[in-house]
Amino acid sequence: MKKLSISALILVFVMVFSLSSSAVDLTAKSYGMGGANTGLADDATAILYNPAGLSDSGFLGLQMDFGLGASDISKFNQLRDDIEYLSQDFDTTNAKSINDIFNEFPVIDANGQLFVGGNFSSFGVGLNVDNEFQTEKVSADVINANNTTNTSGILSISREVETGFDQILGLAYGLNFKTLKTNYIGVTLDKPSGSETTGKQTTVNANGSGIGVDAGLMANLTERIKVGVNFKNLLAPAYDLEGEKKEYTYDATNGSWSSPTVTDYTEEYTPEKSIRVGGSVDIPVVNARVLGDIESFTSTGKSVVHLGAEKNLMFNGLSLRGGMYAPSDNEPTYTMGLGFNLAALHFDVAVGSNDGFNDNLNGVMSMNFQF
Repeated sequence: MKKLSISALILVFVMVFSLSSSAVDLTAKSYGMGGANTGLADDATAILYNPAGLSDSGFLGLQMDFGLGASDISKFNQLRDDIEYLSQDFDTTNAKSINDIFNEFPVIDANGQLFVGGNFSSFGVGLNVDNEFQTEKVSADVINANNTTNTSGILSISREVETGFDQILGLAYGLNFKTLKTNYIGVTLDKPSGSETTGKQTTVNANGSGIGVDAGLMANLTERIKVGVNFKNLLAPAYDLEGEKKEYTYDATNGSWSSPTVTDYTEEYTPEKSIRVGGSVDIPVVNARVLGDIESFTSTGKSVVHLGAEKNLMFNGLSLRGGMYAPSDNEPTYTMGLGFNLAALHFDVAVGSNDGFNDNLNGVMSMNFQF
């Protein structure tokens, strides 16, 4: 078989590195504490976690986050080698056959996020880019790879509410109004098997856009205890991804690919909805804070528990963080992070892993100005 045409697969593989962060809607400060932040959200990151928190975010804030994560980083070298091999001229006498490539094709899940945002008092704006790259071995004869990029432009607003209850020191609500855009690239390779002499490559490139609304509530129960709830994509109608699908046929007898058959492609895309409830408690004697969130995804029924703690040292110039998050369908991931606080400038880093920092690895960096 000559030059298995996987140029589109190469494009998909490269995209995960050219876009961006780890796990969706996470900042380094929160990720160091297991991703918990719904019951705190007291800076510009409230745009991501709970827009109601903008009421406690100060006069002016700027935030930038970037990170990367991968389920199994050791497999990236194998994937790169397979891509290079499949792009070369080769025949059945080579030590590594096309059957070996398909049988041992690495299954990888990598993701990225970039967030830039800011707030002026209780108003906020942000741009959030989530990127997910996945490979899958469907069978011994079929492999595929896909890359999905979701981009959100966000306008946030928060307002305090007079409750009339002495037990609640403060109550606020918040709303995010979002423009949503999704880009999808998918590649499927079907090799000739048995007595077959033809193979097939299918590539899909599609995009679509929509709108969404998030809603959040935040309550200051005491001076040191806060609770919050956030409804992500509370209103987010499904929209169509439209583009084209190309199908190439490979003839193993003469080692050539046909010209592509191009057809229109349409698929309905529904933004993922979730409900997240959390709380934070400040412990004054030891100058520390503990947080916890529970997140439930309405479409799948899956849930994630987030737990974390933060200890401030050196007159609050240094923050030590630790935590974990436990998806209902996966192993717990343990996180740790550092925060450097220089007056209005805050720099945070965090890492996490569910296998002792061997092959599974996530990392996030953040920079924040808050006045």
